[in-house]
Amino acid sequence: MAGHPIVGAGGAVIGLVAVEQTIEDIETFQYAAIDSIVWVSVASLIAFVLALIAFSGRLTWRIRNLRREAAAAIDEYGRLRSAALSREIHSGDEIGDLARSVSNMLTRLRQHNHFIENMPRTLRHEINNPLNVLSTSLQNLSEDVAEVKGSRYLESARRGVLRIGAIVENLADAASLEESLQAEDMDEVDLEQLLANYVGNCAITHPEHGFLFRGTGAAVIVLASDYRIEQMLDKIIDNAIDFHRAGSAIRVQLDAGPEHARIAIANRGPPLPRDATGSVFESMVSHRGPDNRLHFGLGLYVVRTIAEHHGGTVRALNLTDGSGVVISVQLPLAAAASRAEEKQAQEHSSRMA
Repeated sequence: MAGHPIVGAGGAVIGLVAVEQTIEDIETFQYAAIDSIVWVSVASLIAFVLALIAFSGRLTWRIRNLRREAAAAIDEYGRLRSAALSREIHSGDEIGDLARSVSNMLTRLRQHNHFIENMPRTLRHEINNPLNVLSTSLQNLSEDVAEVKGSRYLESARRGVLRIGAIVENLADAASLEESLQAEDMDEVDLEQLLANYVGNCAITHPEHGFLFRGTGAAVIVLASDYRIEQMLDKIIDNAIDFHRAGSAIRVQLDAGPEHARIAIANRGPPLPRDATGSVFESMVSHRGPDNRLHFGLGLYVVRTIAEHHGGTVRALNLTDGSGVVISVQLPLAAAASRAEEKQAQEHSSRMA
C-alpha cells in the first residue's frame, strides 16, 4: 500500500490518495521464473549426463573393440594371426595413437617371427655343409688309418654327426610344416582302415613292443591327407614308445560320434605333471628331464599343427588311475567338415556383400 497527501491552496492537507495492490501477481511471476530456471537447469543437467554417458559408452565400445582385435591378433599358442590392426587406425585421438602403436608393434613382431621361422632352414643349409665335410673326413679317416678303423671314438663321432643332422632336419621340417600343409589337398579317408593298417605296420616295425587296436567296425570317413595323418600318428607312437612301461601294450582306439571322430593312443608309464597337460603341444617344450637335453620337443607340436590344420583338436590327459597318459585327437567327420566349409563360405560372401 502507498499513500500521498492532498494539499490545498493554503497548505492544509485536505485529503489523502491511497493506492493498494496485492502481491499475489508478483509472487506468481517469481514462482514461474523460479520454476522455469529449475526446469531448465534440470533439463540441462540431464542432457549433460546423457551426453557424458553416450561419450563414455562410445569410448568404452571403441576400447573394447580395439582390445578384442589386439587379443585376436595372437592365438592361444602365441603365434601371430595378423600383422596389423584395422580398427581406430585413422582416429585422431589418443585411442588412435594407441591403435597405431599396437599395430606397429605387431608389424615388428611379425618381422621378427618371420626371421625366427626362416632361421631353421637357414641353419640347415649352413650347418649341413660343415657336417658333410666332417662326415666325409671321418669316413676317409676310417679308411686311411687302420688303427682308428672300428674305434669306439670314431663311432661316437659318427653318431654325434648323425644326431646333429637329424636335429637340424627336424627343426627345419617343423618350421616349414604349416606352409607345406596349406598346399596339400584333402581327400576322403577311412580312419578305420588307415588305423588298422597303421597299427599292423607298427607291430611289424616294433616287434619288441605290443600294440592293441580297437575300432568301430565300420567306415569312419574324414576329409584329410592320409600322409599327414600317418605323420601325426608317428609322432604320437614315438612318444608313447619312449614313455611306456616295459611289458605293457600301447593301445590305439577309434571312436565315432555324430560330428567327430576321436583317436586315442594310451600308454602305461609316468603321468604328466599337473601343469604340463597344455604345454606339451607347444614348440620347443619337452618334459623328458635333464637326460634328454638334445630333444627339442617338436613331436607333439607337429601333432597339434596337423590336427588343427584338419579342423580338429588334440589333448594330453593322464589316465584316470594315474598309471599312464593318453593322447586324444578329435577330427571332424567328412559331412561335418563339408557343412563347416559351406558355412564359412556363406559368412565370407555375406561380409563381402
